[in-house]
Amino acid sequence: MQSFNQKMTRFFQDLWPAEDKPLVFGEGKADHPPVMLIGEAPGEQESLQGRPFVGKAGKNLDGFLQVLALNRGEKEGFLKRTFTDKEIEAFRNKPQSLAGNFAVKEAISKCFGTGFRGFELTDIEVLREDNGKPYVNLYNGAKHMYDTLNGTNIFVSITNTEEYAMAMAVIEKIEE
Repeated sequence: MQSFNQKMTRFFQDLWPAEDKPLVFGEGKADHPPVMLIGEAPGEQESLQGRPFVGKAGKNLDGFLQVLALNRGEKEGFLKRTFTDKEIEAFRNKPQSLAGNFAVKEAISKCFGTGFRGFELTDIEVLREDNGKPYVNLYNGAKHMYDTLNGTNIFVSITNTEEYAMAMAVIEKIEE
């Protein structure tokens, strides 16, 4: 694995200067990992430490992994920081659904163009209609961001298996 990391670093040196954002390689078992997480770009702490998922996103990820029983720890605290009481009540024993809800929250944060800044994760609530269709309620900072975008509707789609959860979100808005 070290040889691969060195080759990739050399390959990207001209395209991605080290002083900008250095490559940050994964950790753990390289052959057939049970779970693989891929980040889109290293944050400040990842770049400084040369390790993946050690900054703010890493803290959220640690809690998310705890919910999925991939790492034992402070499950209840993570649930309360990440999900509303209604989400916890509806999905406490359905980790795939919680993973899908987390994916929706991230997709909506991308629609805002901010990532997880300017609002709390509990400001985005993801529930299901009787037929299973997901819908979103926004509160506080997330509601303010949605209103600032002149949002008129949010469409979300969630797909998940025992191993993966993915979501897509579209915010429909009024053009001025």
